[in-house]
Amino acid sequence: MDVPPEVIDAGLWAEVAAEAEQYEQYAVVRHNRRPGLLAMRDGSITSPQRCRVHPGGPALNTLARSKELAEVAAEATGNRRMTAIRMGLKYYSPVTTCTCTATTVSARSRSRAG
Repeated sequence: MDVPPEVIDAGLWAEVAAEAEQYEQYAVVRHNRRPGLLAMRDGSITSPQRCRVHPGGPALNTLARSKELAEVAAEATGNRRMTAIRMGLKYYSPVTTCTCTATTVSARSRSRAG
């Protein structure tokens, strides 16, 4: 499911893109060699990665924690109680082209024991 354009202000997307460009020079290498998907203790999953990463800045944090994005995620997953717990910028470098950027927001569901 894509995030509908009217949900997040275009200016915030522009800020995230500018932040990604600004922080790329500070990204660190992250090459893990996990043998496929791995379930983490917090309920998230991880997979083999070969990229550079940066935790992002205020614009990415604002996007990841926005109520509107949480509502889209809840609708897509059917889970109404999702919280962003990890976010960051990932930079993938194909061998023959320039670096492109992508943002990743991980979320977990919170439930009450009862």
